[in-house]
Amino acid sequence: MLQKHYIEDLLSCFKYTFSKCRQDSQYQSIDESVTKCKGRSSLKQYMPLKPTKRGIKLWLRCDADAGYSVNLLLTLDYAALGTYMSNRKNVPTMGDKLQKGESQFRCTSSGLLYVKWQDTMEVLLMSNCHKPNLTTIIKKSKTGEQQNIQCPEAISFYRKKMQGVDRADQFIDWAI
Repeated sequence: MLQKHYIEDLLSCFKYTFSKCRQDSQYQSIDESVTKCKGRSSLKQYMPLKPTKRGIKLWLRCDADAGYSVNLLLTLDYAALGTYMSNRKNVPTMGDKLQKGESQFRCTSSGLLYVKWQDTMEVLLMSNCHKPNLTTIIKKSKTGEQQNIQCPEAISFYRKKMQGVDRADQFIDWAI
């Protein structure tokens, strides 16, 4: 009975501290993650593109400063953007392979913007809140030098605001 008392105190301390420190920013990011699971469970899934291949899939809502589908973006009443895969339904083809630093834009009549940008890999993004504009970002090269690179405004915004999910993924990998 004595051990249970300490755990309850510890959990209540965590709950209080987490709720006190939580500050929702204007930007939130949502992504899927996999929690490692070696036991038997009907919730377990195999996701070959994730660092943890087998486990329980979770959806994370993360604060973008701390820390998908086409139909969804069309029905949302607020600004949203996210990456997509080129072989999915209702996604326009974006043409041939681009050279590094090049980009292409497609805009639908409903206002969705599709962006293709060639970095080290091909980056595909759709947005219901951006225009087909280019901006300059600072990126490190392989040698460690910082260089200015032209990139679509939507991708620059995505890189800044998806840090919450990236940090959550780092903590999950660290905890395992």
